[in-house]
Amino acid sequence: MADAGAGSLVQPMRRERAWLLAFVAFAALRVLASAAVFPFFDNVDESAHFDLVVKWSRLEPPRGLAPFSRESLREIARWGSPEYLARRDLGGAPLDPSSAAFAATLEAWGQEPNPESGEPPLYYAIAGLWLALGRGIGLEGVTLLFWLRALNALPAAGLVWLGFVTARAVFPESRVQRLGVPLLLAVIPQDSFWSIGADVLSPLCFGAAFLGVVRFGTSGPRPHARVAVTGLALAGSVLAKVANAPFVGVALVELAARARRVTRRRPLQTVAPSLALLTVCAALPFAAWLAWNRARFGDWTGTAAKVARLDWTPKPLTEWLPHPLFTLEGAGHFWSETLASFWRGEFTWHLERLAHAPLDAFYWGSSLVLPLVALARLPESRDSRAALLFAAACFASGLAFLAALSLAFDFGRCIYPSRTMPFFVSGRLLTGALVPFLLLYVHGLDRVLEWLTASERARWLALAAIAVAVTVSELLLARAPFASAFNLLHAGG
Repeated sequence: MADAGAGSLVQPMRRERAWLLAFVAFAALRVLASAAVFPFFDNVDESAHFDLVVKWSRLEPPRGLAPFSRESLREIARWGSPEYLARRDLGGAPLDPSSAAFAATLEAWGQEPNPESGEPPLYYAIAGLWLALGRGIGLEGVTLLFWLRALNALPAAGLVWLGFVTARAVFPESRVQRLGVPLLLAVIPQDSFWSIGADVLSPLCFGAAFLGVVRFGTSGPRPHARVAVTGLALAGSVLAKVANAPFVGVALVELAARARRVTRRRPLQTVAPSLALLTVCAALPFAAWLAWNRARFGDWTGTAAKVARLDWTPKPLTEWLPHPLFTLEGAGHFWSETLASFWRGEFTWHLERLAHAPLDAFYWGSSLVLPLVALARLPESRDSRAALLFAAACFASGLAFLAALSLAFDFGRCIYPSRTMPFFVSGRLLTGALVPFLLLYVHGLDRVLEWLTASERARWLALAAIAVAVTVSELLLARAPFASAFNLLHAGG
């Protein structure tokens, strides 16, 4: 009987692993396909991020808002597509390096400072090594650019696996939720995953930190290694993107609360080594980054020069309140735009957002309802409840951060955000909390369907319907970029 029972458990576990591998493979292939379909350089500052990668690949990181390098400008001038920001189709193809138009483009960009020069270095150092490797094996031109985008397939695949491990830790009894989280991670149409830029590391770095905090104080193999990885992931979250700082702040508060609970059951001496190791692993890289910024950019965060160039002026606290965010219309705009772009990204095509309005409404509507349902109907397990409350606090802190940025500045002559639309609605800045958010989202969906029907099949059908809808929408939106003369499929041919 024992053997029969063991066999009955092995088969579902094998099927679960098979599904997980399929999700991982789909996520990686999807990134590679999208990286080939969308031309260079997109409207989300991809040219600036590419320039930083080139500089790091040559071991020449910027000091201050340095001009674009000549090497990166040649690639930007030749392969850059006007289709993202041109109001209509101008036709044409990648520029011939011997043409007058190519020389004029180089001249126009010649002394332009790179506004992203002060970005944290983690992504650019890794991508710089990857770019140097591509050069070393003989890649060049648009193929080398695709090679750089293709790097994103690795964190995208790793994120799906991480989502499964985290969901298994939070929902050990629910197969639907264990697989639902990695399924949505595999299909989410967030376009920062196929662009050159640091956003791709945010969900992986903070997702690993979130899992480490959830596991803190629990038994398991190699506890010191787990604690060290948690500390490094916390530091890496900020070294990937400053916008992840609110999530890290919440994680530190949660860590302190969990450490306090552990010390009620065990002597402090049993926890102190782990806390010390975690602190060292988190603090040393962070302190090194602060010192780096102070030495190379003149301020601790490396953002002062960028803020000044964008013509943002800090407002006194007394001037925060007269703001459209505190109106029903303004709050609705902030929520709907932020959550829609959190799901599908911010690419434009001929200055029009690449989006389907009905699906955008589903994104922001379900992102409001399902997490609220999840919080109203938390699991019975104390550990699961604590993990979901922690997840909610993380995501809420990110929203509060974007709202605070919207309130805190007069945006001057800046186009986005602007004085007429003073809203920070870049949902990609919240993707560091993608894994925590989807834990809430999938649990809320499970609870809604539990109220409607007891059938597990209904839950699978609902998840499959979401996956199919977002994938079909993504394919339809990619039709115009697919035909572009500037993408890898045509320019590389």
